[in-house]
Amino acid sequence: IIHRHALGNDVVDHEGWGKPRDKTFFPGKTGNGRWSEAIYHHLLNCGLRIPPAAGSGSGANGNAVGTNRVYVHCEEFSVQNWMAGLRNGQVMVTCGPLLRTRVDGNPPGCVFQLDSGRSRDFQISLRLSFYEKTPVEYLEIVKNGRVAHEVRLSELVDRQGRLPSLHFDNSGWFLVRAMTNETKNYQFASTGPYYVQKGQEPRISRKSVQFFLTWLDEAANKFADNLEVHKEIMSARPYWQDLLSKANVD
Repeated sequence: IIHRHALGNDVVDHEGWGKPRDKTFFPGKTGNGRWSEAIYHHLLNCGLRIPPAAGSGSGANGNAVGTNRVYVHCEEFSVQNWMAGLRNGQVMVTCGPLLRTRVDGNPPGCVFQLDSGRSRDFQISLRLSFYEKTPVEYLEIVKNGRVAHEVRLSELVDRQGRLPSLHFDNSGWFLVRAMTNETKNYQFASTGPYYVQKGQEPRISRKSVQFFLTWLDEAANKFADNLEVHKEIMSARPYWQDLLSKANVD
């Protein structure tokens, strides 16, 4: 979700081959990064447990290796353990600060089961570090794609480092995001999502599934004269139509 358009001190301010953003809602230097993140959150809202990752694009732009990074929680480091942790979503992505969280001792990617008829409050423990060039201004707890809590660092000190608890009575997901005051680009860190599962049904949003169906329609119109590409695009439509039929929230 942090890609080669995110430069160290600037941004490639267009979506290239991707879906163009509405600059009314995603303006300025932070718009491209926020749009990329919004698309990822739509995927999560479709019930798809895809872990976030990051890449610098070194060699294709002016970024040094490691400008954009993904960190993986590993009890004991090995290539196999690192890849397994990435697949399981035990990650944090960043182009600036370092952000580490635990919930009931678990890193991101954990799936919490919620019994039928029950609800639960989740308490997030936090470790945060940053340096002079990436000063964190505030933290956000994101629940199902929306900001549930915003906590300024001064408030975090007053709370003795404790984040607000987060209430769930149905399936969904949540993550923590650290935001800097940088204006040259979208500089942030985000944990991978934690998941809450009630019964056997993931949370599937009609609005988010429709977002991808609309994108398919736009792509089909764009490549109407390219039969091979058009066929590939249309082959994806049954998957999203089926997912739409399974949607259980707006």
